[in-house]
Amino acid sequence: MRELVSLQALRGVAAAAVVVHHAILISIHRYPDDAKSAQIIPSQWAIELGSIGVDIFFILSGFLMVWISEPYLKQKKTVTHFFRQRVLRIWPMYAIVTIVTLIPISLVYIQTGVRPFDLQLYRVMGILFWPSFSEYGHLQPIVVVGWTLIYEIVFYACFAIALLIRKGSLLLNLSLIIAFLYITSSFGSSVWSELFGNDLLFEFLIGASIGALACSSNPARHRVITLMAFAMVLGSFAAHLTGSENRVLLFGLPAGAIFLAFLTLENKIFWPQWIKVLGDASYSIYLTHMIVMYLVTVPVALWLSIYMPSSWSIILVSAISFLLSIIVGVSAYFLMEDPVTKFLKGGRSKLAITNIRRSAKMSKKSSV
Repeated sequence: MRELVSLQALRGVAAAAVVVHHAILISIHRYPDDAKSAQIIPSQWAIELGSIGVDIFFILSGFLMVWISEPYLKQKKTVTHFFRQRVLRIWPMYAIVTIVTLIPISLVYIQTGVRPFDLQLYRVMGILFWPSFSEYGHLQPIVVVGWTLIYEIVFYACFAIALLIRKGSLLLNLSLIIAFLYITSSFGSSVWSELFGNDLLFEFLIGASIGALACSSNPARHRVITLMAFAMVLGSFAAHLTGSENRVLLFGLPAGAIFLAFLTLENKIFWPQWIKVLGDASYSIYLTHMIVMYLVTVPVALWLSIYMPSSWSIILVSAISFLLSIIVGVSAYFLMEDPVTKFLKGGRSKLAITNIRRSAKMSKKSSV
């Protein structure tokens, strides 16, 4: 299947939304009273709005798995190949960021002899996507945003099993597998129950459903997509009116509508190069932005609090955190994620290809 440029642009938008969300949260946490009095942020709901980027990523993942499934359904490629490619896509960079995060924690252990919470064996196992609870009882690995990747791995495993069944509808089999995990999670109380009993798993199914529709040859699919987007917006609006706290209804459905809007823009809009770069680097941006914020935001906030009113500090610190997170994330993509991933998959990185093209152009000019 061909690459969908609009969805690559959506990756960039989703990553930027999450970065904005966390930049504002961390900045406001530094000045909680001043933020409230200055009324910089109208409501808690507005603060949480940027987190919809996570829901978009889940829906994107569900869609893309169905979008690329044809070779596996026709047995041109093995299910083992599918799972290996998925793991190679997300694990190398995740492992690198986890190790970087563990360095200062390890230094504290060396200096004090006291083993920090994040150096407990079952926590360090998180580098292999092993689920664990934080000190506050939440499912959270050492890399804060890594909890979403644990759900990614669960979904990949479910999708691989659905591919192995080979009988019946892929979407139906996938739905039954996820429904089985969700229902059985209520019969226990462990990290696995916490993992499988989360409604977020159904956001993957939203994406997979859209993927099945997009791959369909039904001539009426465009009308169905429009109706689906309308139903998602209506469903989310109804959830807000009734005071629901269900994440899938409040954020998953709007994320699905946004996803459908971008999908329908394919071949209808020219996306600038910078947003394509953001899309390419979205995973690195997502993984590294919290490290950047903790290293930069707190010191900058402390320094700015001396020289300017806190209300302005919040805006400025948020902006600095956002820009630095994007710069570091894009740099990490070109310098680490892309070369490492392509090497493991046996290909060439985009940076290497760019250098080859530049060399070719320079040689042509010199020959002239």
